[in-house]
Amino acid sequence: MYRQMIIDLKWYEFFAAASTGILRKSQSIANEHKDAYGLVFNPVEDVGWQVVSAASEMACSSALNRYYSHSVNTFSAADIGKNIEVKCQMHHKIDRNKNSNYLIMRENMNSDYYYILVLCHSLTRYEVLGYIKGADGKKQEWQTSVGNRPPFYKVPLSALTPIEVIQ
Repeated sequence: MYRQMIIDLKWYEFFAAASTGILRKSQSIANEHKDAYGLVFNPVEDVGWQVVSAASEMACSSALNRYYSHSVNTFSAADIGKNIEVKCQMHHKIDRNKNSNYLIMRENMNSDYYYILVLCHSLTRYEVLGYIKGADGKKQEWQTSVGNRPPFYKVPLSALTPIEVIQ
């Protein structure tokens, strides 16, 4: 089971992460990239998610006391180090589309990576929950789908290992 680890970004950390998110979105526009899973955001959500995603990576790096590279256009490379991917969601209390949180994994995700779930509470407050190795998150009983989108694995929070013990 996970233990709560709250990271409050300073204004300048948020500024750096937001700059990374905007650069990522700008590069995506320049290269005419589309969402790999067919999701279409409105422009505010689209840019907002880029900023929040980069900020969650920064918060996770801070929680792990590891370097955050602010990478852009690295796609399949890990977010932190050589094998850590950060997955961010809005906390279910502020996301009108969710009743609970869970880690989303997909079949094409690297089975050797560690996937860390980070919940966004506000622009500067993030909760780093825990992690699961890619191969362990792809259990048949967790597979589901929504609408006409591709199937995914809905990993429960109870399956996450506390972030303090990540290798």
